[in-house]
Amino acid sequence: MREFEVRRALHAWPRSAVLAKATERSLRDLGLGYRAAYISQAARRLAEEDGRMLRWLQSFRANPAVAPADAMAAQESEKERERRLSVREELCRLPGIGAKVADCVALFGLGFHGAVPVDVHVWRITVRDYEPALREAKSLTPAVYEEVGDAFRRRFGAAFAGWAHSVLFGAELAAERLPADLRKEMEEFRTWEKQQKQEKKAAKKPSAKAAQAAKPQKKVPAVRKKPASTRMGSSPDDCPVLGIHWLW
Repeated sequence: MREFEVRRALHAWPRSAVLAKATERSLRDLGLGYRAAYISQAARRLAEEDGRMLRWLQSFRANPAVAPADAMAAQESEKERERRLSVREELCRLPGIGAKVADCVALFGLGFHGAVPVDVHVWRITVRDYEPALREAKSLTPAVYEEVGDAFRRRFGAAFAGWAHSVLFGAELAAERLPADLRKEMEEFRTWEKQQKQEKKAAKKPSAKAAQAAKPQKKVPAVRKKPASTRMGSSPDDCPVLGIHWLW
């Protein structure tokens, strides 16, 4: 948008074949910085083997991961999950592409609506509003990355998780620009939602006192003491060893 405000013109992103012919220097001159090398190398990789990988990726656009009939499904199917993960894995083979960028490509370019690009901002949203247990994680490991995405897919459904992420991500970065009344409404909703969760949890779990009262009390058997006048070894009944001696 800054470019449009200055130049009053927008340009389409060049095709990979054009980028493959561009030099790294020319891309740096366009202001791409350290990304210039990655873009140049990735474009050349896509052009290898007569564009086999590019055609494979484009095939997903013709076959959306979520069919219209399944748009309201709360969870993605196992087949959809395998497709999504295979695309991420393949994209991560390209220079300069990690899990987040791969999921951005899958979501915005290949029609994987259940792909959720995760970074520290999205992780923070998830911990604060949806999955407080993830606060225990010390870093954004691959396992935590997938758990954050699963939290969005469970809440918004496989057909909308990626786009819900985009709305919340944008709001998180520009929260200070939102109207004060809207920020207040959002905070009130978060408080109400947390209270509802706590009440449901409390209703399912009996109180500690009730649980303790319900447990059967164990009876401790009384210990029979011997008379003080009885001494060890005074008769065969008091000591088995002495009893054997008496038998002999």
